[in-house]
Amino acid sequence: TVKRLAASTTALAGDPETAIALLLDLLKRASDENQRLALEGKLREARYELDLKTIDEALAIFKSNFSRNPRAIDELLTTGIVKALPKDPFGGSYYLDPSTGRAASTSGHPRLKIFKTKE
Repeated sequence: TVKRLAASTTALAGDPETAIALLLDLLKRASDENQRLALEGKLREARYELDLKTIDEALAIFKSNFSRNPRAIDELLTTGIVKALPKDPFGGSYYLDPSTGRAASTSGHPRLKIFKTKE
Protein backbone atom coordinates (compact mmCIF):
# COMPACT_ATOMS: atom_id res chain seq x y z
CA THR A 1 0.00 0.00 0.00
CA VAL A 2 2.88 2.38 0.70
CA LYS A 3 4.18 1.87 -2.84
CA ARG A 4 0.72 2.62 -4.24
CA LEU A 5 0.44 5.73 -2.10
CA ALA A 6 3.84 6.91 -3.33
CA ALA A 7 2.76 6.29 -6.93
CA SER A 8 -0.45 8.21 -6.37
CA THR A 9 1.49 11.14 -4.94
CA THR A 10 3.65 11.28 -8.06
CA ALA A 11 0.53 11.22 -10.24
CA LEU A 12 -1.17 14.04 -8.34
CA ALA A 13 0.60 16.94 -9.98
CA GLY A 14 0.78 15.53 -13.50
CA ASP A 15 -2.66 13.99 -13.82
CA PRO A 16 -5.01 14.82 -10.95
CA GLU A 17 -8.00 13.12 -12.60
CA THR A 18 -6.21 9.76 -12.64
CA ALA A 19 -4.83 10.36 -9.17
CA ILE A 20 -8.36 10.98 -7.83
CA ALA A 21 -9.61 7.72 -9.36
CA LEU A 22 -6.65 5.80 -7.94
CA LEU A 23 -7.00 7.37 -4.49
CA LEU A 24 -10.73 6.66 -4.35
CA ASP A 25 -10.02 3.02 -5.20
CA LEU A 26 -7.31 2.82 -2.54
CA LEU A 27 -9.59 4.48 -0.01
CA LYS A 28 -12.24 1.78 -0.56
CA ARG A 29 -9.62 -0.86 0.25
CA ALA A 30 -7.92 0.91 3.17
CA SER A 31 -7.75 -1.42 6.12
CA ASP A 32 -6.89 0.92 8.99
CA GLU A 33 -7.57 4.47 10.12
CA ASN A 34 -4.02 5.75 9.48
CA GLN A 35 -4.19 4.60 5.86
CA ARG A 36 -7.62 6.21 5.44
CA LEU A 37 -6.40 9.51 6.87
CA ALA A 38 -3.32 9.54 4.62
CA LEU A 39 -5.40 8.73 1.55
CA GLU A 40 -8.03 11.34 2.40
CA GLY A 41 -5.26 13.95 2.67
CA LYS A 42 -3.85 12.97 -0.72
CA LEU A 43 -7.35 13.01 -2.19
CA ARG A 44 -7.85 16.56 -0.92
CA GLU A 45 -4.54 17.56 -2.56
CA ALA A 46 -5.54 15.93 -5.85
CA ARG A 47 -8.89 17.73 -5.86
CA TYR A 48 -7.12 21.01 -5.08
CA GLU A 49 -4.71 20.47 -7.97
CA LEU A 50 -7.57 19.57 -10.31
CA ASP A 51 -9.40 22.77 -9.32
CA LEU A 52 -6.31 24.88 -10.01
CA LYS A 53 -5.70 23.11 -13.33
CA THR A 54 -9.32 23.67 -14.38
CA ILE A 55 -9.19 27.36 -13.45
CA ASP A 56 -5.86 27.78 -15.27
CA GLU A 57 -7.41 26.24 -18.39
CA ALA A 58 -10.33 28.69 -18.11
CA LEU A 59 -7.84 31.56 -17.72
CA ALA A 60 -6.13 30.47 -20.95
CA ILE A 61 -9.49 30.49 -22.76
CA PHE A 62 -10.23 33.96 -21.39
CA LYS A 63 -6.85 35.25 -22.53
CA SER A 64 -7.34 33.72 -25.97
CA ASN A 65 -10.80 35.29 -26.31
CA PHE A 66 -10.00 38.73 -24.89
CA SER A 67 -6.21 39.11 -25.43
CA ARG A 68 -5.68 39.90 -21.76
CA ASN A 69 -5.83 38.31 -18.34
CA PRO A 70 -9.01 38.82 -16.35
CA ARG A 71 -8.85 41.61 -13.78
CA ALA A 72 -10.37 39.25 -11.22
CA ILE A 73 -11.27 35.58 -11.25
CA ASP A 74 -14.98 36.52 -11.24
CA GLU A 75 -14.63 37.57 -14.89
CA LEU A 76 -14.52 33.87 -15.73
CA LEU A 77 -18.07 33.70 -14.39
CA THR A 78 -19.43 36.89 -15.94
CA THR A 79 -18.12 35.94 -19.39
CA GLY A 80 -19.62 32.46 -19.11
CA ILE A 81 -16.30 30.64 -19.44
CA VAL A 82 -17.12 28.82 -16.20
CA LYS A 83 -20.51 28.31 -14.61
CA ALA A 84 -19.15 28.22 -11.05
CA LEU A 85 -15.84 28.29 -9.25
CA PRO A 86 -14.98 25.15 -7.32
CA LYS A 87 -14.80 25.21 -3.54
CA ASP A 88 -11.25 25.00 -2.20
CA PRO A 89 -10.95 21.74 -0.22
CA PHE A 90 -8.58 23.53 2.19
CA GLY A 91 -11.13 26.23 3.07
CA GLY A 92 -9.74 29.14 1.09
CA SER A 93 -11.02 31.00 -1.93
CA TYR A 94 -9.51 30.81 -5.40
CA TYR A 95 -8.18 33.96 -7.00
CA LEU A 96 -5.98 35.09 -9.88
CA ASP A 97 -2.40 35.64 -8.72
CA PRO A 98 -1.30 38.79 -10.59
CA SER A 99 2.39 37.92 -10.24
CA THR A 100 2.02 34.59 -12.06
CA GLY A 101 -1.24 34.96 -14.00
CA ARG A 102 -2.30 31.60 -12.56
CA ALA A 103 -4.94 30.44 -10.13
CA ALA A 104 -4.04 30.42 -6.43
CA SER A 105 -5.87 30.12 -3.15
CA THR A 106 -6.17 32.19 -0.01
CA SER A 107 -5.71 28.94 1.92
CA GLY A 108 -2.01 29.27 1.24
CA HIS A 109 -1.77 25.60 0.36
CA PRO A 110 1.05 25.20 -2.17
CA ARG A 111 0.56 23.83 -5.64
CA LEU A 112 2.00 20.42 -6.25
CA LYS A 113 5.20 20.19 -8.21
CA ILE A 114 5.85 17.73 -10.99
CA PHE A 115 9.10 15.94 -10.42
CA LYS A 116 11.04 15.04 -13.53
CA THR A 117 13.93 12.65 -13.73
CA LYS A 118 17.10 13.58 -15.58
CA GLU A 119 17.40 11.94 -18.97
